[in-house]
Amino acid sequence: MYNLALKTEEIEMPSDRVSNDALVMHLKFEQTSGTQAIDSSSFGKNQGELRNGSTFKNVAPPLGGTVNFDGLNDYVSVKDSNNINLTTITTRTISLWFRVDDKNLSNRKQVLYEEGGARRGLNIYVHNGRLYVGGWNNESSQRNWQGTYLSTEAIASDRWHHVTLTLNAQKMQQHLNWAR
Repeated sequence: MYNLALKTEEIEMPSDRVSNDALVMHLKFEQTSGTQAIDSSSFGKNQGELRNGSTFKNVAPPLGGTVNFDGLNDYVSVKDSNNINLTTITTRTISLWFRVDDKNLSNRKQVLYEEGGARRGLNIYVHNGRLYVGGWNNESSQRNWQGTYLSTEAIASDRWHHVTLTLNAQKMQQHLNWAR
């Protein structure tokens, strides 16, 4: 997670070439046991905690480490932080790898990332065969933005994908597998 909006050419670059100056959280999930996901960004303060039975799982490169969820109520929790969610943030880049067993589940959303709540937030999820990237701000004292949701069907079940959500003040973009 970056506290700035990466440019398209930066998103399309291999991750080892992008500047880490604005990287505020990087969970590699390289642990083999326990529940603490170590933040390897230069901040090093935004640790994750595995909840409700989620477990670390090693996979083949380029990923190395992942977290396995059973699809019921597992998640990784990150404490509130000034450089993530306690201040007004107008620029942000969230980037993650994901794989779902069945992209066509329609009885529930397969949430990949979520921050915020009813008033404002960002999320990434798979539902009924589509990948959704969204954001909203229902704060009545600010600009009341009901939300923007970008979606695509260009995902496959049981296959790794890379998704990036970029927020730059008034504009939100989605990149899937490094393409807009």
